[in-house]
Amino acid sequence: QWLCITYYSCPRGGTYNEFWVMTEYGVRESWTKMRVSIPYSKLKHSGFWTKSHDLMVFGEHLIMYNFNDESHWKISIRGIGKVGRVFTCLESRISLKQRQRSNLQIEV
Repeated sequence: QWLCITYYSCPRGGTYNEFWVMTEYGVRESWTKMRVSIPYSKLKHSGFWTKSHDLMVFGEHLIMYNFNDESHWKISIRGIGKVGRVFTCLESRISLKQRQRSNLQIEV
């Protein structure tokens, strides 16, 4: 888990956002600035990122953002037109059928 603070700015050169991320909680030196030059109101994070890249949803498109050079590009997936949202699905070995175990009952 990381702590993140966002700064929004609209200078004459265009809209951008700065994301300040603390990668080690409580360690002042771990703060890292990541600048994003995409209008924030249309931007949604997907939850998938690396140290240098972030997969985002911008409007109805998937966008890969490079924090190193502030570039971004659209990602197209064959058979998928508009993208509404992206989320993480966690696989589980627990059956979704109803089961009774001692005092615990699981219903789906």
